[in-house]
Amino acid sequence: MRTVVFAVLLSILCTTAFAQTTVAVFDFSYGEKEIQVEEMGRVPNTIVDIGLRVGAAIRQELGKNSQLQLVERERLDDLISEMGLSMTGIVDQEKAIKIGNMAGAKILVMGNYFELDNNLFINAKIIGTETSVLFAYTVKGSLKQDIQPLIEELVTQVSKIVYEKKNIIVAKEVREKSFEEKIVDVRAKLGVGKLPIINISINEKNLKRGVAFQVAATETAYLLQKLGFEVYEDLNKAEVKLEGSAFSEFGTRKGDLVSCKAGIDLKVLDLSTNRLLAVDREFATVVDIAEDVAASKALQKATQDLLLRLTPEFTNKWRRQAK
Repeated sequence: MRTVVFAVLLSILCTTAFAQTTVAVFDFSYGEKEIQVEEMGRVPNTIVDIGLRVGAAIRQELGKNSQLQLVERERLDDLISEMGLSMTGIVDQEKAIKIGNMAGAKILVMGNYFELDNNLFINAKIIGTETSVLFAYTVKGSLKQDIQPLIEELVTQVSKIVYEKKNIIVAKEVREKSFEEKIVDVRAKLGVGKLPIINISINEKNLKRGVAFQVAATETAYLLQKLGFEVYEDLNKAEVKLEGSAFSEFGTRKGDLVSCKAGIDLKVLDLSTNRLLAVDREFATVVDIAEDVAASKALQKATQDLLLRLTPEFTNKWRRQAK
């Protein structure tokens, strides 16, 4: 019973973490352009403080929502500094989106403020980094009065927009189909009809170690049998031959993680006519903690992606030629 309860709680925690949307909140900028470092001394501290206060207040409010994950201000400062901008805010939307993407943010909150006729205007923009969807809100108040109510109103409205419009601002995630769902799709494309008997000949090597594996050939046989094909090692019993080569190689290492790249190319021959039915290639990269595992998974993925695309093509062409 305890195991079941723990599993349920773990599932809930994982789902909550997965559902989090990353948000980057920039300090608001004074005027219509970013303040460069050499200009900092010309802007009164009280004016600069407004942008800092607005940014901090929005971060504090959005941080209360467990469905949102905020990019740390220090991380944003580092990225802004790398682009040669000051840390007093950013106005250019393209630059902000670029920084947001670098920080992994799906939503940006940015804005500016200015004085006009003894009034203070604060403009906020809420932008989707992937969709470029934009919502805006502006508050206005007298410079002779306390600006805190203005900031609080803006924070409330920005938070409301993020909460209520998140599904519009953030691009919808497209769920990748499972292996079984892909098999069903390919079977539908194959339709009703005779399937050719297959022979497989794939040379496979790990380029770094020079070791021969059989991942691609094994995965090819497994997938074709799942689709209903008969696979024979005896070439004399086959009607179609799949031949080609596959490789895997070390990519990069970052900490405990290793990436490996794999590729496969295949050509499909009608053995009765020696005609080429199809030819194609595919590449894949996979990350894992073990190099051999990453290499095998990359080969498996490349082989699956290639065959799921190639099989209906060569089968239907073989049927037409067999008539």
